[in-house]
Amino acid sequence: MSSKEHVHNLMAEIGPLLELMQITESAEGNSWLLVVDEETAIDLDYNEMRNRVILAGEVGLPADENRYGFYETILQYNYLWEETDGLKMALDGPAGNVWIMFDTTASDLDISMLQTVIVNFCETLRSWREAMKEEKLEGGSVENEPGSTPQSETNLMPGALKV
Repeated sequence: MSSKEHVHNLMAEIGPLLELMQITESAEGNSWLLVVDEETAIDLDYNEMRNRVILAGEVGLPADENRYGFYETILQYNYLWEETDGLKMALDGPAGNVWIMFDTTASDLDISMLQTVIVNFCETLRSWREAMKEEKLEGGSVENEPGSTPQSETNLMPGALKV
């Protein structure tokens, strides 16, 4: 079975397994929109040439007064790729929305691994949204709530992906 067929088979199974609200395949057949709940949708793309599955989720637009501090934080977060299992943060344009992304080898995935990746990706996406909404990010660091466990030694991550 080709990797493309493998990914298509996984995507046919993942919707019911995760009880997604909706899963929509693109006309090209290499990307899907996964609607997890009313507030969370993620894009899943399959890059056949690189044999990679890529997940992307929109974190949102930081408030004007904290935008550059948030941008600084996501740049620092990208530098910690070993601690975040390769999660990346990006902007969709100048002063644009923040996106979180993760990619993995398609042929290595089984249904259990894909389920874990999607669940953990969504949790991380929600953590970043919450951090931005609550404006916990100031000057490139995340402030933890009293009594909460620091997210990392560098204190920069609302969450890292656990595969």
